[in-house]
Amino acid sequence: MNNELQEFSTTVTAHQDPVYRLALATVRDADDAQDIAQEAFLRLWRKGRDVPPEAVRPWLLKVTHNLCLDHLRRRQRRHLRLGRPDPNALERLPEIRPDPPDGGLPDELVSALDELSPHARSLVVLHYCEDMKLAEIAHLLETTTGAVKVALHRARRTLQEALTPTRVMAGGNQETGT
Repeated sequence: MNNELQEFSTTVTAHQDPVYRLALATVRDADDAQDIAQEAFLRLWRKGRDVPPEAVRPWLLKVTHNLCLDHLRRRQRRHLRLGRPDPNALERLPEIRPDPPDGGLPDELVSALDELSPHARSLVVLHYCEDMKLAEIAHLLETTTGAVKVALHRARRTLQEALTPTRVMAGGNQETGT
């Protein structure tokens, strides 16, 4: 194997899990996530030495994020039902993490994540799964740190609302359970 191909193989091995996790969390379909991850690495290969080694991770995550959003826009524009999103996709996320902290995500959390927009899911994955700092995410997505903070705050609020059990009482009143 030539040196360039070996270096690229090492790069793919080092970054394939975060790229796939981001794609899977955003598009919610394992096959589409694999295609998007493959396309991101293909674009990296085409870029060659234009992407410095220290910038590979943020570059790949940015390309993956953009590919996911483009994919979702195309799917929405077609107005065709291409199949249901994989409801078990996030449950498989811990399987590809090196050391899953809890062995799996509760069904309630998976359902709550479905309430988020693809962009918000990406932010949650980048911040909480990939441990990226807000400034890194802002740089990656070419926005401000403040915008990332606001979007994450809204995502957390949406998740909290989705995870708060609510019962509708007979008289039409709502009571929040604890």
